[in-house]
Amino acid sequence: EKGGHQIHHNRFIDNFVDAMGSTTDTSRLNHWEGNYWDSYSGFDLNNDNIGDQPHRVYLYADNIWMERPMARFYRGTPALSLIDFVERLIPSSEPDLMYADSKPLMAPPIQKNTP
Repeated sequence: EKGGHQIHHNRFIDNFVDAMGSTTDTSRLNHWEGNYWDSYSGFDLNNDNIGDQPHRVYLYADNIWMERPMARFYRGTPALSLIDFVERLIPSSEPDLMYADSKPLMAPPIQKNTP
């Protein structure tokens, strides 16, 4: 994966992780805009259906299993979830920005039926 993909008008709903790339570098090379994220917690003060702040996804404990392949066994376990929770609550280091959607949608885009 080299990045440079256009990721627009998608629905990211009920995912364990919003979206994931192979590395933070390649994910940031993609263009994320106008997607709906059920995990977005921003506001839409001007009622244009676009969040006023970008939806940013950071890597916290995810770095453990991304940088150390043997740790992938623990991905999704209560132990790693606890580490992730504590790292978000009391960060011991600056998290890596995975990607940012500059214009997150406040509601899912309408799906068009095609014959």
